[in-house]
Amino acid sequence: NVRRLLEELRSILGLNRQWRMTLVGTGRLGRAILGYEGFGPQGFRIVETFDSDPEWIGKEINGLTIKNTTDLEKVLGESPVDVGIVAVPAETAQTVIDRLVSCGVQAILNYAPIAAHVPPSVHIKRIDPVLALQGMTYYLKAAAASQK
Repeated sequence: NVRRLLEELRSILGLNRQWRMTLVGTGRLGRAILGYEGFGPQGFRIVETFDSDPEWIGKEINGLTIKNTTDLEKVLGESPVDVGIVAVPAETAQTVIDRLVSCGVQAILNYAPIAAHVPPSVHIKRIDPVLALQGMTYYLKAAAASQK
């Protein structure tokens, strides 16, 4: 039964529940992440967003009010999340990641261009578009060479 198999796969992947997420950093990348509509159908929901720029604090994007990063521990202490998304500059990324870990966040999606350090119990995935593009151009070059 295909339906049963799909339900089983969703259960194995943890997609049969809602995953609460927070986003730190509402620059261009952060705002694009907030606008991404593909999270919801897969069980992912950004419930809190933070920034340190006074220009953005208090503004609303997609129904979420941007909070000051100084309030991160207080807010996440009252309303824990499962996943943290980090979209901040490299120079502040490790500090933000450390703060998320101290709030009990066990999984982090890191868009900052750093190799972050986390405890072994925390899962972190770095998203590096340049590295992905370099991998693609390698295969394009190899394909072009094989056609000669």
